[in-house]
Amino acid sequence: MAQVSEPGGAGVATHCPYCGLQCAMSLQTGVGGATVVAPREFPTNRGGLCQKGWTAAALLRHPRRLVSPLVRDERGAPLREASWDDALDRVAAGLAAAQQAGGRDGVAVFGGGGLTNEKATSWANSPGWRWGRPTSTTTAGSA
Repeated sequence: MAQVSEPGGAGVATHCPYCGLQCAMSLQTGVGGATVVAPREFPTNRGGLCQKGWTAAALLRHPRRLVSPLVRDERGAPLREASWDDALDRVAAGLAAAQQAGGRDGVAVFGGGGLTNEKATSWANSPGWRWGRPTSTTTAGSA
């Protein structure tokens, strides 16, 4: 993994991936080259982080972290590594087959709390996710 900053440097400004608050943080290179998290001042977190935010960098070096796509050649077959092009082609073909079999409602998309309201609305309304539907619905921002 490439270093995110020189040891003791300012790091790379980013946001926590875990919830819709998107708390600001910096990723920095710590002792021994490990990536560490440092909070940044931002309206939602005012320079603080929750336990999930503080430990977010631990996932970057987890031994079971997926770093390439895994596919099956047939139902029940073991997973094997594949190229991103192969995996994305399989996803596109599967989505097209589901819509062919189930009609316009044959494909649904579900998002989680890690999306901000703006990202969720943009994502839900993007033509690429509508799959031929004239409208889409999102509950982003609703009570």
